[in-house]
Amino acid sequence: MSSKLPWTRLFAYKWLLTLGCLSPTEKCIYVMLRLLMLHTGEPILNNLRVLARWIGYPVEEFEAALNSLIEGGFIIRLDNGGLWNSEVEKELNNLREEELDNFTCNIIKKGR
Repeated sequence: MSSKLPWTRLFAYKWLLTLGCLSPTEKCIYVMLRLLMLHTGEPILNNLRVLARWIGYPVEEFEAALNSLIEGGFIIRLDNGGLWNSEVEKELNNLREEELDNFTCNIIKKGR
């Protein structure tokens, strides 16, 4: 399921606080994984070789950074092995609520 987000909110202070304690490699991987999650609208498959190549890191370096992000609570490894982020989930839920509100408003306007 692709959410096809035309845009996403970016709260600069939250990103600065989150990224400030990460290494340059972790920052890059974290941002790219979150963008991929926002694009797909669902957890991503934890295929180290594919993700490492897509983001542009050697597999060993990618794996070490990913493990650090998971240990730090920045990325969640689901029971099925998928990768997810709670902030992405909040953003997608907000989007769905806004779409539902807009849909309801349009129905009310048409009914007048």
